[in-house]
Amino acid sequence: MIDAELELAGVPSSNMAAGNRCLFTNELLDDKTKIEHAIVHSLGGRVTSNRDISTSFNEMSSREVDPSAKLIY
Repeated sequence: MIDAELELAGVPSSNMAAGNRCLFTNELLDDKTKIEHAIVHSLGGRVTSNRDISTSFNEMSSREVDPSAKLIY
């Protein structure tokens, strides 16, 4: 289920992040983890989550990776 479906089912997505770890940095995710786009928003990504990637990694990749991806596509 994506976060929007979980919220429709009455499960707040912020609760889903607690206890998970970032796939890239192994940081512990909690209810302060920002929701990010799984696929860059500028490339049409609509799926969001705060259960997979830490806020710090998301912010770093949005500065360094996202601009390059936009140039290619």
